[in-house]
Amino acid sequence: GDIRFLWMPSLTGTTVTDKSRHAATVTYSKEIGSWDTPPSLLGRGIAATFDKTDEEGDTPDSDIHSFGDGVNDNPFSVLSLVKPSTDLTSGGKTIISRYNWGGSLEEWTFGIRHTSGRMVFELHDAGANAAIGAEYGTNLGSDWALVSGTYDGAGLSAGCKVYKNAAEVQDTAFGTGSYVAMENKAQVMAIGHNLNNSTPTNLFGGSI
Repeated sequence: GDIRFLWMPSLTGTTVTDKSRHAATVTYSKEIGSWDTPPSLLGRGIAATFDKTDEEGDTPDSDIHSFGDGVNDNPFSVLSLVKPSTDLTSGGKTIISRYNWGGSLEEWTFGIRHTSGRMVFELHDAGANAAIGAEYGTNLGSDWALVSGTYDGAGLSAGCKVYKNAAEVQDTAFGTGSYVAMENKAQVMAIGHNLNNSTPTNLFGGSI
């Protein structure tokens, strides 16, 4: 399949180009080497540590990061290696999203619920004010974990799955309203946060 986005954090700089063939530009909220905890080497990669306050990144709006047209959805998956901070229940922790709840520009979001520390993958039909998704009903913990959310594109909550370290773990599939499909909205794709209009919110704490 087509890898739409592959972010490898940089050790320094205010921008970095994603490693997929689409080469999207990620712009950091501030020079990443000046973050409270600077990026560090992790195996053959680099881990960025987010402070859950003002450290995040985003890419310009692009159709390749949208997976619905208001009538039909396309299947897609998101995957990330994460090490959440120990405080999993104070404020939502967004890993990656195209989700602006202040401007009714919600498409999809993947992260950790603020009330429970549980991993959740959620899709929104903004026009119908409806959503479907899947949730892992156990606190994700604060160790390194390979987490992912997948969707088969069929428009049903049963087609949403979440995984931890390659094992399917969701124990709740949920839906609200009369979901049809995501809509392709004009908004950024956000790393480590989602948006309330132009304000970053639900910022991630921990390492990605």
